[in-house]
Amino acid sequence: MKTLIVTLICSMVFTLSNAQQNRITGTWNVVEFTKIIDGKPYTTNKRKLKEEASVWELSFMKEGVLKQTSNMRNGAMESWNGTWEQSTEELTLKLQLEEREIQIVYSYELNEDILVLKRSNPTGTWKVVGAFQREKSTDHN
Repeated sequence: MKTLIVTLICSMVFTLSNAQQNRITGTWNVVEFTKIIDGKPYTTNKRKLKEEASVWELSFMKEGVLKQTSNMRNGAMESWNGTWEQSTEELTLKLQLEEREIQIVYSYELNEDILVLKRSNPTGTWKVVGAFQREKSTDHN
């Protein structure tokens, strides 16, 4: 009986994990970006991002494959490949940047077609919050 209960619990956890992963799979584009530096927020909304031709696209594919494309780091369009993992509270991106792997851990919220990513430095002097909207009809099998 214990074996059956443990098997059922493990199966439920695996099923929930897969369902959560399937919800995030797809391509997401930034629609709002906020930097908070020493308590002062600097927010860029969808209209301003469009005016500035700012791009930050995250493509979460099955099997934990990731591609990030952005021009928000230095103005030049850049793409990085990597992997992604998620738990119930954190989304971890591992990106290959030139010769090294960079790991970025975000707390996240996922509501239908909006993904909100948050992170801050250990001292709390800056924080970044990005809101992303899912692209319609993307298929990343």
